[in-house]
Amino acid sequence: MKKVFFFLLCLFPCLLFFSCSSKNSDWDVENMVLAKEPEEKPENENVFMTIVMEKSDQGRVFWITFDNPNLKLWSGYDKYRLDVLINRKWYCVPYLDNDAYAGVEVTVGLKRSKTFELPIEHERAYGKLPKGHYRIVYSNLAAEFDIAE
Repeated sequence: MKKVFFFLLCLFPCLLFFSCSSKNSDWDVENMVLAKEPEEKPENENVFMTIVMEKSDQGRVFWITFDNPNLKLWSGYDKYRLDVLINRKWYCVPYLDNDAYAGVEVTVGLKRSKTFELPIEHERAYGKLPKGHYRIVYSNLAAEFDIAE
């Protein structure tokens, strides 16, 4: 009985490890690009980006809110990027035309102590996203969110 218990005790962590690190069937990781981590920049200090997902008749829309509590102007000019977390690594979600770095260039100028909301209709660019943990990266700011359905 002790041997069976010991075997099961050793088997459980192994099963847990392999189930957590197994390939996500919704993504073909072999053909995806690892995402670069956003760099910390002094001009981004205390500037926050949050995401709220909203459902509409056309699909999901992300509302990105930039908040600048600083006493100086903040501006960003960049293409936003959508990443997905798979097996504890961030991967760029490819656009429907298979270009992982394509995107809409967005300029945000944010006066001191102001907020700005930006809608992104991601399904036109990426298609319907499966369940998972995602982040949007813009001008070295990142905000994470989950898609549960």
